[in-house]
Amino acid sequence: LISWWLLRRFAERDDRRALFGYALTVVLMAYTHYLSAVVVLVQALSVLLFYRRRLPALLLGYALVALLVLPWLPTFIAQQEVASLRAGQPGAIGQFDANVPTTWNNIADFIIRYTAGQYSFAAALLILGLTLGLRPSHGQSYRRRVVITLMWLFVPVTLLLLVNLVIPLFNPRYVQWIVPALALLAGVAVQQMAPRARLPLLLFIGVSGAATHMGGFDTPKAPHRELLTTVEARLQPGDRVWYNLTYGALGSTTAEEIQYYRQLVVPGLRDEDFVWDAPKDFADPAVTRVWDVRPYWIPMPDEAARALSSRVETERYEYGAYTIRLYELPPEDDAPAAQLGELFSVVPPSEGRRAARAGESLTVTMWWRALQPVELDYSYVLLLRRESDGAIAGQWDGGLLIGDRPTSAWSPDDGYGHASVEIALPADLPPGEYTLWVGAYYWEEPVRLPVSADAGVQVDDEAQVARLFELGIDG
Repeated sequence: LISWWLLRRFAERDDRRALFGYALTVVLMAYTHYLSAVVVLVQALSVLLFYRRRLPALLLGYALVALLVLPWLPTFIAQQEVASLRAGQPGAIGQFDANVPTTWNNIADFIIRYTAGQYSFAAALLILGLTLGLRPSHGQSYRRRVVITLMWLFVPVTLLLLVNLVIPLFNPRYVQWIVPALALLAGVAVQQMAPRARLPLLLFIGVSGAATHMGGFDTPKAPHRELLTTVEARLQPGDRVWYNLTYGALGSTTAEEIQYYRQLVVPGLRDEDFVWDAPKDFADPAVTRVWDVRPYWIPMPDEAARALSSRVETERYEYGAYTIRLYELPPEDDAPAAQLGELFSVVPPSEGRRAARAGESLTVTMWWRALQPVELDYSYVLLLRRESDGAIAGQWDGGLLIGDRPTSAWSPDDGYGHASVEIALPADLPPGEYTLWVGAYYWEEPVRLPVSADAGVQVDDEAQVARLFELGIDG
């Protein structure tokens, strides 16, 4: 705001002291945040468009800025080198902890945040300010100021969103310097109203602002409790957790807030359970399962994605902008399995027991393969049995798919593929111990394929189903 005021004094009055003060404010802006360069660009553009006679003196001011910023250049270069190493992207620039991509949803979120949800009211004030402020009855100087303020509001954000399509550097927090422009244009609307209408409008703006802007620019807190407890509940020996909340990082984020939750909420998660060097950790054959935790705006570095390419995403949990993904290696061809007729084999999940509550949704993961070419599209059946007496407490049937491919599209050469089924547990399911079993049949002849199994896999010859895992229903 001070830089704009000093620039106006210089441009309108040729005040050289104001030019020197403006140059100093630009230096301070450069040392504070690199993205302030976009504001300086718009300021220079305004002089080029409306005060062209002042351009040579302004360029001298920018030369002074360059001279004063020069000592920071080695630090800037070092920061970019570190950023490149972290991101695995040569020449990477920007601040990576919370960048968001340029999408319509993020633009809408940006508008909602900066208007505290009162975007219609803010738009009405802007339109009113421009309509009244640009009337021909006003002098050229006044109308010029209104146009420059409008440029201050829209041009920097537009430029950043466009550059963000190529270089990730945008976050709504980084452009808070547009707030004074928004306030000034709203002030034009108030100042141009009839005197009797000014006070009520000011009161309305003040009350609505106080009621809606509390915490308007606070970054939403990451749901660490939900993320960490979900991972801890599903963690198996040998799993690795990539808790990645930092752009370009190849290891897990270790912020103080995360350490707090690890110590007090999920003390069972040890340091050795986390990923610290993604490509190297993923190359370890003993690590068959990797939990990837990240917000949507943090992409996976290419080298880490390549190291994970042999694994399959088998589970996903979403908490707002944050997603948990489980990547698993498919079983080897000789893994203990149940055979269903001479057509299929299925490997039960590696976990022996799971816990849930009545009425919850449960994701059941299995590994299937065709033993020979299959002409028909088969279905699965899942049976939930009470452990105490074998009584059936639930049954679910559906098409047997690997991804979106039915069994007629399977090939014995494909190896094992991941099949995931979402089931809703009965709301009145009593607490206790249960087991989940699976079988297969062709829907036109609903007779289950006979089952047999390798050592370590339990089958029920009478019901023609194979056991998947125990399920404990909490009270």
